[in-house]
Amino acid sequence: MKHSFLCAALAAVLMLSGCAGMKVHRGLDGQGAFVSTASPVVTVVPGEGFSPVASGSTLCAVPIESGIMPSVTTEVWYALHKSENAQAAVFLAECSAPWEWNISATGVEYQVKPLLYKFYGDLPNSATVLVYTRAVEKDPWMPIFAQAGSAWEGETLVARYEWMSSASRDKLVAEYREPSPVAAGSVFPAEQMNAFIARSQKAFSLGGVQENVKVAPAPMTNVPNALLAPVVGSVSEPEPMDYDE
Repeated sequence: MKHSFLCAALAAVLMLSGCAGMKVHRGLDGQGAFVSTASPVVTVVPGEGFSPVASGSTLCAVPIESGIMPSVTTEVWYALHKSENAQAAVFLAECSAPWEWNISATGVEYQVKPLLYKFYGDLPNSATVLVYTRAVEKDPWMPIFAQAGSAWEGETLVARYEWMSSASRDKLVAEYREPSPVAAGSVFPAEQMNAFIARSQKAFSLGGVQENVKVAPAPMTNVPNALLAPVVGSVSEPEPMDYDE
C-alpha cells in the first residue's frame, strides 16, 4: 500500500511544481477532468463510471494559524463527480503571499476526528492520505450532490488525498466518498477498510496538461464558508529566515 501511494506522490511532485509563462485556466475539460494549466500544472481524471456533477470557484475565508488576524480570503476551484453510491470531489485552494498552506494545520476538520487510516508522504510535496468520517450536515459538497440526486444521510466515509506545491501556495485535494458502512466512532473491520482504500485509488488519476487544452471557465459560486473552511484548512505566515552573519 505504501509503495503505491508513494509512486503517486512522486508523480505529483513533478506536476505540482508549476510552469512559468503559462496562462492560468482552471476548470473542466471536454472529457470532464479537472484541469489547472499553471500553478500547478495538473489534470485530475475521474475514474471509470464517474460523471460530472458540478464545477466552479468560490472564495473562502480560512483561519490564520497563530496569527493576530482572524482570517484571510483564499480562492478555491472545485469539481464534483458521482458514480453509483459513491462520489469524488476535487478542489484546488490558492492563498497569496505571505501566507502558505500547512498540511496538518490547526483548523482542519480531521485534527479533531479519529483517523481510520493515515499515510504521510516521506518526500517534500508528497501525498498525504487520510481516511475519516464526516457528518453530511458538515459537508460543503453534499448540498450540490443532493441537487444531482447523489446524496445520503448520516456519515460519509472520506479518503482524502492531499498534495502541496513547492511554494506551499497551492493545495490540491481529491476526496473519494461513500456512505459510511458503520456508525461514527465504531471500529472498521480491516477488510472493509482495505477494500475502501482500493476503490479510492481507482476513483481518480493525476496527469499532465495537453498543449492548447480547452478548459471551461469555472463559474463563481457561493459555498458556505462555515462548511468549506474546516475542509480547506488554515494558513500560516512563514518564519523569517535566520541568516548567520
